[in-house]
Amino acid sequence: MTSATQSESVSKRDQILDAAQEAFATKGFRGAPMAAIATTAGLTQQGLLHYFATKTHLLLAVLERRQDSDVENFWDFQGSYLDALIELTSENAQRPGLIRLFATLSAEGVDPENPGHAWWTDRYAMMRSLVVEALRRDQAAGVLRADLDLAVTAVQIIAVMDGLQLQWLLHPQEIDMVKAMESFLQTLRAS
Repeated sequence: MTSATQSESVSKRDQILDAAQEAFATKGFRGAPMAAIATTAGLTQQGLLHYFATKTHLLLAVLERRQDSDVENFWDFQGSYLDALIELTSENAQRPGLIRLFATLSAEGVDPENPGHAWWTDRYAMMRSLVVEALRRDQAAGVLRADLDLAVTAVQIIAVMDGLQLQWLLHPQEIDMVKAMESFLQTLRAS
């Protein structure tokens, strides 16, 4: 495959993932037909299957792309983890489609029969581990209270983030995610 052909293939793959992300965010995994995703991406359904053999493969690729982006951004932040969370919350308030995708697919993913179930289980385990590590750094730097159980605090932070996002999707004019996250994180900061 030539460099130009590889570039076109990557570009088309990104178009497919964008179309799938939007379809899954608005219709969920079960409600988003492959044919509609293919059409949005400028392909036939057969053309789509050339890139992703099954709808499950497509779902997992969408989830992986989101996770790769989140993890990369997580480690690129130069300040404290608590400050990074406020920044992430602010960024999330600018991307309702991604937040809707996350909320829809994570809710569907609690079903053990859902093809994304194992991915979500692994993702939350990984996120708890990453958050504990980041909290340890903040605690060592004197940013975080010394009396906190970091494993419990990690679960709380993830739960607050997910809950705020869901409430914001339902009531975007009433919920200020950034203000709510700042208020919660203030309870964790060292005096």
